[in-house]
Amino acid sequence: MRLLVALLLLGAARAAGGGASSGAAAGGPSGVHNAPLQLPTFQMPHGRSLCDLRAGQGPRPLCDCDLAWGRINCSCPPHYQEEVVLRSRGSAHLPPNAREVTVQGCARVRVPQAAFADLPELRRVTIAGVGQLRVESYGFSWNESTASVLPSEVLPVGPAGGVHVNITNTTVPELPSFAFLGRLESVALVGVRVGAVRAFAFASLRSLQRLSFERCDLDQIESQAFKKFSVDQLVLRGGRVRSALPSRAFQDLDVRSELTVDGVQFDAVHSAAFNVRGPTGPRRVTITQNVISLLRGEAFSVVAHGPVIVNNNRLGRVETGALLAITVDWFTAVNSGPQVLRFENNTISAFEDGAVMFNTTGMDVRVSRVLLDMACDCAVLDSWGRDLLNVPRYPAPPLLPAVAPDTLFCRVDRLARVRGATPGAYATVADYKTNSCGFFSFNLDVLIIVALALGVAFLAVLVLAVICCRRRRRRRRRWAAKGAGSNGTNGSRTPTVIRDMDISDDKEVQEALRRKGSRPGMQFKRVIQPEEEHRMLKGPGPGPFTLVVPDGRVYRETELHVIVERAEPLRELREREPIQEPGG
Repeated sequence: MRLLVALLLLGAARAAGGGASSGAAAGGPSGVHNAPLQLPTFQMPHGRSLCDLRAGQGPRPLCDCDLAWGRINCSCPPHYQEEVVLRSRGSAHLPPNAREVTVQGCARVRVPQAAFADLPELRRVTIAGVGQLRVESYGFSWNESTASVLPSEVLPVGPAGGVHVNITNTTVPELPSFAFLGRLESVALVGVRVGAVRAFAFASLRSLQRLSFERCDLDQIESQAFKKFSVDQLVLRGGRVRSALPSRAFQDLDVRSELTVDGVQFDAVHSAAFNVRGPTGPRRVTITQNVISLLRGEAFSVVAHGPVIVNNNRLGRVETGALLAITVDWFTAVNSGPQVLRFENNTISAFEDGAVMFNTTGMDVRVSRVLLDMACDCAVLDSWGRDLLNVPRYPAPPLLPAVAPDTLFCRVDRLARVRGATPGAYATVADYKTNSCGFFSFNLDVLIIVALALGVAFLAVLVLAVICCRRRRRRRRRWAAKGAGSNGTNGSRTPTVIRDMDISDDKEVQEALRRKGSRPGMQFKRVIQPEEEHRMLKGPGPGPFTLVVPDGRVYRETELHVIVERAEPLRELREREPIQEPGG
């Protein structure tokens, strides 16, 4: 309605101006001609607009159009499966005075080439909840000078603002080359699954204030996909880049205010994947809470004009000089002093020498709480802190001193015991060295295991020794008994003399001898217990009697037979038979 009133007023003004000039040329009022009202001549789009479409066979329109304010809101019902095409020319075109276009809940939406070229008042395009969004080259290309529908007299006075593009919860098979081009004020992709971002998909953008990818799943990003444009804020937050981020993926970008990479999962970030520099920014660089499986050397090539924050990242393998290309603008360092670079609370699974080297020119580097996802090893603890920040081949002095032992952490093995740390958790290198690497510091679990093993071995040796001694003793007795049974002639078994024993103190033997003396021809026997036999065998020197042992193969018990052949004392015998002297 406002557009129609403006056109009528413009036509009336032109007609009035033409009549006045002709009347003045005629020399008076009588020369005034009643010329008809003439409107400007321009071509309007032919055919029905998008506002005339119906959602299927029902009377409900597909789009709710407020032409007075230029708002086009298209919402597809669940059963509507036809493709919705957004274009400014041809059949089912967008109204020429459209300012805000919203499409949501549709199964398929297509944005062809120059879809919004003839919409000079366009300020916002929102696409949400679309099953499949097909974007062609130059699809989101808009420039105020490309609007050819309206003449310059009715264009907005002064510089027009750019277009805001918002795509939410949508699947995009591909963003082709030059998909986003021209004067766009902001581009925001939230919860979008993108199959491939081709080279130059975002290129030659003017007046761009913010480019953001939040919770987006990007299967592939080609080299130079983001090429040579200026933006105030470049934000990558959440989501995942499934393939490796190639070199020069973000090439020659001038980020004036803030570069943020937060909570993104990368399979790999190659060298110079982020090439960001400009005369005025970025004034702040934030790389936090990311998961990067492989970080190659000089992956971030950034010239900062302010602080650089690298915190809470989980890094898989970090190659030499991964962050060495982060520098500070010389003019900023001279005028504002050294800028802070903080590398804190980052987890590293594997690293090369000099993995986190920094260019300290114009920077105040602060490295703390570096968590190494590796088991603590006393042999290499001292070298870890030094090798992280320096390369041995670099000339002395080193670029940075070693990481302090109280800020460098390693993973405690399940068998280790560190005060205040549970197995599998992290402990500082200083604490681990104190508790597990000293001369008198032993691992308690290992010590217990070794002590138990030694105890079991000692008991086994002791039992084995006892068994061997008993077997040896049995063999000795068996061989002694065997020898006793094998004496004699013609195979007859005769007792074997083991040892002459002095049994004069044995009362039972003395009593037997006394009875023998009173009863001639009487014999006796006595059973000797093993301990008594041992005592008798080991007793003092020979006695007047002989101890004989029967054959052990016949008797299971040892019996002692004392046979007294002569009961007369030798002294009486000598008195009875005097010894004759030789020659007497």
